[in-house]
Amino acid sequence: MSMEKLETLSEDVTPSVFAEMQKFKQEQLKRLHAEVFAEENRLADLKTQQDELAKQARYDQQVEHTKFEDGLHLQAEKLQADRKDLERLELELESRRKDVEVLEEQAVPTRLALQKLSDERIAIEQQRVRNEELRIENDRLATATSAAHEEVSQLRATLKSSQDQVNRQLTEQDAQQLQLDALTQSTALQVENLTALKETIDPKLAELTVLQAQTEADKQQAQVLRDEVETMYPACGT
Repeated sequence: MSMEKLETLSEDVTPSVFAEMQKFKQEQLKRLHAEVFAEENRLADLKTQQDELAKQARYDQQVEHTKFEDGLHLQAEKLQADRKDLERLELELESRRKDVEVLEEQAVPTRLALQKLSDERIAIEQQRVRNEELRIENDRLATATSAAHEEVSQLRATLKSSQDQVNRQLTEQDAQQLQLDALTQSTALQVENLTALKETIDPKLAELTVLQAQTEADKQQAQVLRDEVETMYPACGT
């Protein structure tokens, strides 16, 4: 500023006062520059901190997403192992079911033999009744006539032999009946065990179906989250 211009401002402002005022303004300007510089540095620091926070947030989100996917992977592996166990149990159940079918087929001759023994028992009992009737008739004949004593004695011997044979047959049939009863009980026990095993496997198959559906839903949700992360933070996705 020239002296002519200074004189037009105020006649009371001397050059020394003006110099002091100019020095004061310059110092004030320097102080403002320093404050502006400090403020710019603070803004730069805030921006850096904001960038770091955003970067950390993307990283944390990626880590959380990775943990979520790892959890899904572990759950899928566990479901796969459970499926294999259930498939093994199904194969075992099928094998035992076939064993039961074989046992049932094998039991058919046994039932037929049992029926045959029952028929033979009825026939033997009928023979016993007839033999008893013959014995009574023989006794009546023995008391009726002494002339037929020899014949009666022979009839009694024949009756005793037949009765002993019948008793032996009944003893053999009783032993066979015990064997058939034991085989029937064993077959029934195996059928009961297979029924219990099926009742155990059916709920597990239903639970596996629910878990598999949940896993598919979680996979779809994870893919949606992945797409959102890659859309919001393309640099993190690369």
